[in-house]
Amino acid sequence: MAQKLRDIYDALDHGNYKNCLKLCTAFLQKQPGHALCKALHAVALERCGRRDEALRQCEEAKASPTGVDDTVLSTLQVVYRRCRQFSSIARMYEAAATKDPDSEEMAVALFTAAIRDSDFARAQQVATKLYSKHKKQKFLHWVVLSLLLQAKSGAATKVLDLAAMMLMKAPIDKERLSGKDPVPFNRSQLYLLMLHLDTLRMQGKHAAALELLETCREVVKVPSDIASLRTNLLAEAGRAQDAAKEARGRVLEHPGDWGAAEEYIRRTFECPTPEVEISDHAARLRPPGGAFPSLATLEDVAAHGTEDEVWNALLLFRHLQEKSEQEGQEASAAVSAAATSRVARLAQLELRRRTFAASEAAAEEAGKSREAFDWRGAALDSDLVDFVTAVKEYLARFAHKPNCFFDLKPFLALLSEAEVASVVGAVDVSGLSDQRRALEASKTAARLPAEAGE
Repeated sequence: MAQKLRDIYDALDHGNYKNCLKLCTAFLQKQPGHALCKALHAVALERCGRRDEALRQCEEAKASPTGVDDTVLSTLQVVYRRCRQFSSIARMYEAAATKDPDSEEMAVALFTAAIRDSDFARAQQVATKLYSKHKKQKFLHWVVLSLLLQAKSGAATKVLDLAAMMLMKAPIDKERLSGKDPVPFNRSQLYLLMLHLDTLRMQGKHAAALELLETCREVVKVPSDIASLRTNLLAEAGRAQDAAKEARGRVLEHPGDWGAAEEYIRRTFECPTPEVEISDHAARLRPPGGAFPSLATLEDVAAHGTEDEVWNALLLFRHLQEKSEQEGQEASAAVSAAATSRVARLAQLELRRRTFAASEAAAEEAGKSREAFDWRGAALDSDLVDFVTAVKEYLARFAHKPNCFFDLKPFLALLSEAEVASVVGAVDVSGLSDQRRALEASKTAARLPAEAGE
């Protein structure tokens, strides 16, 4: 019997599902009540696209007179998952946990099945029983998690009070954090901190959450994660400008990180908007006097800043561009400078794209339809020229890089076919001595026309 089961497993492993079906049929003719073979038969049926038959076979396997064990349950779970029958998985483990109430493994499986089925109230009940019986700290965390998920799903706010009460039984070890010795990474403490922060955040206690995060900085070992958490908490607290300031600091620390730049840009557009014509948000990026000042230092950036965070962001990215391209002339800093220049130029394109989008959104809020409002008509010719010029300059510098096309793809959709054709002319393959770079630049140029907007 064991050899026949091994043959069935081998057929499944090698993708020979039709042979597997034959082996299962032959096996079940001799032992029609064998639960594991029925479960394997269901797997083979599902792999052959016969899902209705597979699900019927699963029901037969669960009703087998020989009973089901962990192996049968895990095999049936494979079928149910692929058929998106998460409720069936929960019912299956519910029955198994009822039959063996002392089994921690079955209860854990039931908890995960309830979470997957979005039955968070049932998950809370299971986690509570696990914690009461086994007294493991992770099960208490699961109780809190289930409560938070219920709150996110629209349950009464009292579940947050219950979550906060449960977390009083699981305080963060602050004494160890206040010592002089370095604190080693502790995944459990990190997850516990996230639960505390989420609970406070959902209760609207953002000031307390920020204070807790500052106290427990040593628990979060990645500095960018701390900055991201602070930024999100500040934004949710309604302190948009402080959130933008925090995101700006991360850009200054990691000028070659596109994720940091994108986050900063998003936060600047969440800040209070200055008085701008409803159809002309692009005016926020137009330099006074028509020309940008020299931005060699951060002091120059601050001197030309205004109350508009979007304009201040443009100044910062132009400064980073100037600085990186000046440093790029030194061989020792060429790689990091190129990354910074790439991010700074992309960020300026993204700022311009978002101003066009903001103009369109503002017009829709004013009751204008998309058909009646043309953001191109509202923008000045100089804004469009600046945008196209920025795309050309980016291509001139980075067309030889494999990522160049994908970097520019979101912006090319804003350009007409004629504008894209003019952009392609910025790719100068003859100026590249390296054959591989020249080939990559040619590939980039060939892919551009297909991305032109309507």
